[in-house]
Amino acid sequence: MTVGDLVRIVECCHTGSYQYRGQKKISSELLPALTRPGGPWPAGCDQGEGEGWQEKEAHILREFRTLASQHLPIYAPNVVTDIQIAMLAQHHGTPTRLLDWTMNPLAALYFAVEETTTDEDSVVWAIHWDRKRLSEVKAGSFCELGSALHFVIPDHVSSRAAVQASIFALWGDPTKPMLDVVTDKSAFWKIRVPCDQRAEIKWALFCLGISRDTLFPGLDGIGDYLRWKHNRKHQKDFNERGIPEATNEKG
Repeated sequence: MTVGDLVRIVECCHTGSYQYRGQKKISSELLPALTRPGGPWPAGCDQGEGEGWQEKEAHILREFRTLASQHLPIYAPNVVTDIQIAMLAQHHGTPTRLLDWTMNPLAALYFAVEETTTDEDSVVWAIHWDRKRLSEVKAGSFCELGSALHFVIPDHVSSRAAVQASIFALWGDPTKPMLDVVTDKSAFWKIRVPCDQRAEIKWALFCLGISRDTLFPGLDGIGDYLRWKHNRKHQKDFNERGIPEATNEKG
C-alpha cells in the first residue's frame, strides 16, 4: 500500500460524493466516541450501570453548552440546535454521537498512519453517500433526522474544520456500528494499510503537504509536528526500505 495506490483508487473508482475515514486499527468498529469502548464507559455504553446513552448524551451537551458559553460567545451556545452544538463539541474533542469523516482521502490516510507504534494494520474506510451542508439540514434535534444514515458538512467556522475537509456521519442509534446501519455493504471500501508501511506513508504524506502541522492549525499542531519531524527516524526508514511496490486491497 502506498499513497499512490490510494490516489489511483480515488482517481479510477471514486467519482461523486465519497467520504473517507482513517483508523489506526483495522479491527476497530465504526462507532462514535460517545458509545465506543474507551469513551464515557470503559467497556462500552449501556452496561447496566448509571446513565443510558441518551441520558449521557444530553448530560454532556448540556454541560458543554454551559462551559462553552464563556469561551465562545460568538456561537451563542444557548440558542443553537443540538446538532450544531454537537458538531462544535465534537470538533473540540468532546465525546458525541457524531463520527468524524473527511472529504479528503489523503487526510484520512494520515489519520490511519499517524500512530506508528501499534502492530495492527490500519485502515482507510470510504463510502459513497449523499451529503448535505449544515445549512441545508432543517432538523433541530437528532430525533427529527430519524434512523437513517446522514453525512453533514459542518459550517467551516474554524480553520481546522476547513483544512481537514470535515464531514460528520450520524444515525439514529449510535450504539450500532455504522456497518450494521447500511444494508448495502458494497457501498463501503475497506482499504488495508499494512502496519509496517505506516512510517513511510506518513513521510510521503509530509512531502505532499499533509502533516500534523497542516491538519491541526495552531501551536499544539506545530509542536506535535516538530517533535515528529526532528526525530528523523521516519526519513531513515523510508530511505532504507525504498519505494514499496504498488498494491491495494478492497475488503
